[in-house]
Amino acid sequence: MRRPGGGRTLVGSCSSPDGYPRRSRTARPARAHPSHPGDPPLREGRTDYRMRRRALLEEVRSGGRVPDEVCDAHPELLRAGTHLGTAVDDPCPICSADRLVKVTYVFEGGRSQRTRSGRAVPRESLSRQAERYGDLDVYTVEVCTGCGWHHLLESFRLLARGSAVS
Repeated sequence: MRRPGGGRTLVGSCSSPDGYPRRSRTARPARAHPSHPGDPPLREGRTDYRMRRRALLEEVRSGGRVPDEVCDAHPELLRAGTHLGTAVDDPCPICSADRLVKVTYVFEGGRSQRTRSGRAVPRESLSRQAERYGDLDVYTVEVCTGCGWHHLLESFRLLARGSAVS
């Protein structure tokens, strides 16, 4: 590949000609094969927030935080938990009620102008959502519909079929 200044630059090299490190230009993993109709969306870049959850719960147990500080779920999150949430086998870590659910939110990828806010969707509809709207940023939130405890559990990017670099 030729640089504008005339010198050659190796793709994937560790540093630029001036000696400073540079970032790779390929942000997405390459697909092993071109997409075919019916291929499931590709999941990339999962971030797990369980360690932060454990630390927050330890703060509550030790008295560093009062339960009212962490049980302040937004009414829309509680409504989504009631209607679209997936039940969790474990009881709520704050009130011990069996009303703990997971809610999945999606945001359209590419910072689309169509939607600036996310929407709650059933987890099993993620493939259809990616087909319909393209790349999605997905967030899974745990919420207790009883006391209002909530915490972000994971986030990842769901790439629509055929949008990955091949």
